[in-house]
Amino acid sequence: MRTGRSALAFTSARVVGRWTGLGSRHALVRSQRPQRALYLFAARRSFRSLESESWALRRQHLFAAPIARSSSRRAMHLRASAVNGAGGASTDGAVNVPYQLPPKEIQQLVDAAIDPAISVAPQTREYFLELERPPLPPIAQLSLPELRLAGYRFQASTYTPSRVDYFRSMRLHRLNEPTAPALPIDGMPAEHQGIGYVKWSPSGERAAFCLYDPEVGLELWLLEVQTRQTRPVLRTFHRSDTPAPICPAGALQAVLSGRDLPRRLRLNAVTGDAFAWCGDSRSLLVKLVVYDQAEDTAGGNPTKAERWRRTQRPTVPLGPKVQVHESATAAPGRTYQDLLQDTYDMEQFELYTTSQLVRIDVLTGDCVCIGPPASVRYASPSPDARYVLVDAVQRPYSVVLPASRFPHTVDVYDLERGAHVRNIATVPLQDRIPVAFDGVTDAPRAIGWRSDVLEPATVTWVEAQDGGDPDRPADIRDVAYALEAPFEAPRGTAILQLAQRFTGLQWGTDTLALVSERWWKTRSLRVYRFEPGAQLTATDASPKSLQLVFDIPNWEDAYNDPGDVLTRQTANGKRVIRTVSCDGRTVLLSGEGASDGGERPFLDTYHLDSGERHRLWQSRPPHYENFVAIFEDDDQEITQLPQRILISRESGTEPPNFYVVRLTNRVAIPSAMSMAASTDYFQTRQQPYQQLLQLTHFPHPAPQLRDVSRELVYYTRRLDGVRLNASLYLPPGYDPRRDGRLPLFMWAYPREFKSADAAGQLRDSPYRFVRLARTPLYWLTQGYAVLDGPAMPIIGQGEREANDEYVEQLVASAEAAVDYVVDERGIADRHRIAIGGHSYGAFMAANLLCHAPHLFACGIARSGAYNRTLTPFGFQAEERTLWKAREVYTQMSPYLYADRIQAPLLLIHGEADNNPGTFPLQSERLYQALRGLGKVVRLVLLPHESHVYQARESVLHVLHEMHVWLERWCKHRALREGGKKEEAVANGPVLSTDARAVAKAEEEQ
Repeated sequence: MRTGRSALAFTSARVVGRWTGLGSRHALVRSQRPQRALYLFAARRSFRSLESESWALRRQHLFAAPIARSSSRRAMHLRASAVNGAGGASTDGAVNVPYQLPPKEIQQLVDAAIDPAISVAPQTREYFLELERPPLPPIAQLSLPELRLAGYRFQASTYTPSRVDYFRSMRLHRLNEPTAPALPIDGMPAEHQGIGYVKWSPSGERAAFCLYDPEVGLELWLLEVQTRQTRPVLRTFHRSDTPAPICPAGALQAVLSGRDLPRRLRLNAVTGDAFAWCGDSRSLLVKLVVYDQAEDTAGGNPTKAERWRRTQRPTVPLGPKVQVHESATAAPGRTYQDLLQDTYDMEQFELYTTSQLVRIDVLTGDCVCIGPPASVRYASPSPDARYVLVDAVQRPYSVVLPASRFPHTVDVYDLERGAHVRNIATVPLQDRIPVAFDGVTDAPRAIGWRSDVLEPATVTWVEAQDGGDPDRPADIRDVAYALEAPFEAPRGTAILQLAQRFTGLQWGTDTLALVSERWWKTRSLRVYRFEPGAQLTATDASPKSLQLVFDIPNWEDAYNDPGDVLTRQTANGKRVIRTVSCDGRTVLLSGEGASDGGERPFLDTYHLDSGERHRLWQSRPPHYENFVAIFEDDDQEITQLPQRILISRESGTEPPNFYVVRLTNRVAIPSAMSMAASTDYFQTRQQPYQQLLQLTHFPHPAPQLRDVSRELVYYTRRLDGVRLNASLYLPPGYDPRRDGRLPLFMWAYPREFKSADAAGQLRDSPYRFVRLARTPLYWLTQGYAVLDGPAMPIIGQGEREANDEYVEQLVASAEAAVDYVVDERGIADRHRIAIGGHSYGAFMAANLLCHAPHLFACGIARSGAYNRTLTPFGFQAEERTLWKAREVYTQMSPYLYADRIQAPLLLIHGEADNNPGTFPLQSERLYQALRGLGKVVRLVLLPHESHVYQARESVLHVLHEMHVWLERWCKHRALREGGKKEEAVANGPVLSTDARAVAKAEEEQ
């Protein structure tokens, strides 16, 4: 269960991507659960591949990197250390290798068209936008100059994030006529380089978006839905083929006089979204560039020119770099990337992140400056559109922490006049936060607006009472405060006291709000109900004043997850709890419905006082259906039960598409019944829902591979009897009698758990669509069986930590998976099984080659970390430091056991990896160790690539490297090793093992 989070997008399934504003910045984490704002995506994933998918082959981004077009591929080269021939000759240095292509079947999957994104207007749900996604960007795009400062990566010439994609086109449709031709949109320039940051106004009457120019940056535009007219809000590109801007340059410059802004007004998106809607649906908050290097250094402003001069690092250094710590107070920190290096970087950081916040009325063109120029991280308008909360970074900066830990201030400004109203918090450098997962700053945090009231506007925040240290004994861990407009009270009013760590707040009405607290060491979560109006005036803010709603002893227990509380968008764009009863105590819950039969998402009503639960809808076999959103008007009576909902539907051979359906009945769920049992109970009592409308008709991306077989399989780990599961895929047309045993590619990602019961639960569905365009399923086209996502649970029950037995449990899980596909199913050849993974999965693969050399013919490790002593303040789910768990760190480091590796290992890493801990140095040092020990190893370093590989050339080359490695060291292992051929053949027929195939694979390497 998740509470207190404002979802910014919804999808047909959990999607790869970390959401920043309305877009994704390529990370391998599960997105927020589907609900809330209307952004639809056809999910191109299987749950098991989620953490292990290593690049954005099927990006679910709403906006991301600029699209660059090139008529010919730029001659880029790959730095690679090569192993040539069966004899294992090695190079003494790096070798430049031209980009290569994988087999055409794999290449076709990579280049297959991507389903468009669908963005539905809020409130009335009358229109939706169809946004065409781009293909993979060329390597030339990633080769553009990029600044990496304090955790931000951006293009200095455009003040935009680098490595993100923009949509190619935008079309407007009526929702009740989804297959009709798109409505014409007037005013758009005939040619543009991309569309991004598409945001509906809270009313749904208009949408704001940006056009991208690779030389200038972003230009803000507005679409009026009823007239279908577009106009630029600000003139940035100076095109002659577009309408006049809403805000004329002269009028804006008059407002900005004295602010010393450049003559060319540009949006600044370095630290986040460049604009946001206000609650009145007619005003936009815009961040404008303050320092423009080209203009400032051309002689127009000596003061600014001097500041730019101070960013130039001299060729001859003036002295050494010095860092010092003379305090007895510990200042731990994880291993961050892209940090500031010196005072020159600090000066650059300030110039590029400084923005002038401006409010623009899109109906009249009137403008107001909000406060002075500052390094604005975010600006949040109040629900009544009278104030704005501004978070701005301050000096002193740090060279050991990212900008998210820099000092910052949070202030309230008047939106009408732009004047400063009140400082809410001044947060110092956050370099003393404990590394434990419940460690937080002792300064105000989680600062935001109370979203359920218009007047008076109310700011809330949380402060730790234990110094932010979970190891310090305390009866009260966190206290929540509130401060009402006009913000004149000396300090906020304490409204809540929590015994555990604050997790989130969800506002509903003056008599309903939910607050959640958690404790990491026990994985426990509690959700309470309280009355905001009463708490603001009450003298007792202790935990006794809260009413317990959910007490979840272990949030890892998917089979008893009650679901997420649904919210609705108000007319001012804020989100509040959706209630569906006259007493305002019945809410809606949406959950995954996990059970031994697979996930079956559901939608329930739940009475917060009595605990009565009624099921309105649940996914029905033989499809996997996922609740997406309530499809009623957002301004409907909040006491009304939903009649229409939006769902996605898919099956093993049908890709996800979106449907509007009508609910027919609700079924009371007995209070004593478990969540898992409620699935079967509802299935026998439900009435089929009525399908009203199919919103999308996305085709199968690879119909020629429709016959790929997928099976959810189960087996047991002998070490402790834990039940494991995996997805077993067989190539099209596979006949075990004719084809015999297959080479098998296993791709996995380990996870930590506190209980064996939770570790053995199924978190998948047998009815999910088989999306082949991802690792490792590409190799189904090459005659391999694939075991995708075999469970590798690392369990630490009671007082024990999971990693205390990491190696033993990891090896036992791998042995169980291998024994299942070889002995129980007779599908795989025991001597031709390869193991692979990305990030923490790469770390797993290297460990398995160290500690279970008998299991795998070869390994592939992409973008991993292999020496845990280089991440001494914790990693993944390990919160202990190296000095508290020295033996654990040592035993988990495959680098320290490299001498035990016997199987060939392919190492791949992006040279610009930005993930904490997975520095390219990790792969380079492991390669050097294996090379020095006489092992078979190959290292591929990808120019310009980060933790997630993006460029088409890089993605295809990685697949080429993996294919050749698997062909040489896995599929054709029997013929190559000669003496083992008979043993392998006795285990099953060997496919495609003629000598010419082996020679060709070795020649390609």
